[in-house]
Amino acid sequence: MVEKADVALVIRNKSDTLHRLIRGVGHEHLVIECGPGADRFDIAKWLIAEFGPDVNLENIEAEDAHIIEAMRHGLNRAVDYRYFHSWRGKKLPQVPAP
Repeated sequence: MVEKADVALVIRNKSDTLHRLIRGVGHEHLVIECGPGADRFDIAKWLIAEFGPDVNLENIEAEDAHIIEAMRHGLNRAVDYRYFHSWRGKKLPQVPAP
């Protein structure tokens, strides 16, 4: 378990400490706190950008879960709607009829 305050220090100091920790023990063995607080979405955005959408996040308020899940899939303003940019110039997939 990595505390949000420690993640904030890593970000502020531009340290590679968290990267080295994840390389050493594996991302599947770590749970990283990203909330609560005013910086919760910034922390989540950074963690997702650095370690991918499957990073193990914890201490997420229920009302924030859908926002962070959208960030994981590139469907949020905070991550510049990456999902849609990935389709630029490509044919969109068919949406199956209900």
